[in-house]
Amino acid sequence: MNTFALNPNVYDVVFLSYDEPNADENYQHLLSIKPKAKRVHGVKGSDAAHKACAELAKTDRVIIIDGDNHVLPSLWRFNVWTRPHFDWGNHVFSWSSLNLVNHNCYGNGGVKCWPVHLLKEMRTHEVGDSVDFELDKYLELNAIASHTVINHSPLQAFRAGFRDGMKLLDSGNKDFDKMDWRNLYRLYNWMHVGSDIKNGIWSIYGARLGAFLLLRGHDIKVLNDFEQLDEIFNQYYGLVNSNIVEECNKLGKLLNYKLITDILSPEESIQFKLNYKAPIRSAEEFLIGKKQEDIDRFYERPV
Repeated sequence: MNTFALNPNVYDVVFLSYDEPNADENYQHLLSIKPKAKRVHGVKGSDAAHKACAELAKTDRVIIIDGDNHVLPSLWRFNVWTRPHFDWGNHVFSWSSLNLVNHNCYGNGGVKCWPVHLLKEMRTHEVGDSVDFELDKYLELNAIASHTVINHSPLQAFRAGFRDGMKLLDSGNKDFDKMDWRNLYRLYNWMHVGSDIKNGIWSIYGARLGAFLLLRGHDIKVLNDFEQLDEIFNQYYGLVNSNIVEECNKLGKLLNYKLITDILSPEESIQFKLNYKAPIRSAEEFLIGKKQEDIDRFYERPV
């Protein structure tokens, strides 16, 4: 076979949730599109949870949708075509997701199509040395397959911001100037945009606090333990809740980097999102010819 068409309709779909306050709502929405979608809920540890998804799958690949994801029906309307002789067997197809709080648009929280054998063999997160999957195995798709909704509670928003604030800065070896420019853009959004959305400011505070604690020597492996993240949230919630805008701006000054300024006001945040166009994740060089037009049809980028 010279080319491979990833047809999302031939694979089992598993909805993976932990304690997201909007998980039931998102799962019901998924069932309205894919009535046979299965669910894994409440499994502690990302490695263990993904292995549980693999155990449910009866197909050689499985599509996994996170609990905070509002999936788009267009995901199942188009095939993904790879170029001739491309070895896709050990790769994960990773769609983009649009974060509705800050309009970041990349793989964070996005839908992924995993080879089941890869899930069963991997050792990451709580059983390994990393806080993420092996990203070199990802085939990054720019098409948006879901919306990430992280603001149903202050805790949910904080935890999402904290995790990506830490991970993005760590990707630059804890040095803002050494970050890939796309990750720096994304970190800027996490740290400045979203005060116009309910609980959005908690994602801003979480991102700033996560980056600050990382620079102060906090072990990034805390990201593998949601109970520890909840403890951090509870520790700071009472201290900053009444003056959270001021506390966000204080953290910005402590981070002491030229691009980190006071957070955007609700009006500024709305205007920013109206004008912002997220950077493309990758050149998608593994895709073939005009079949890419099918993927482009469901670009739902913020405008």
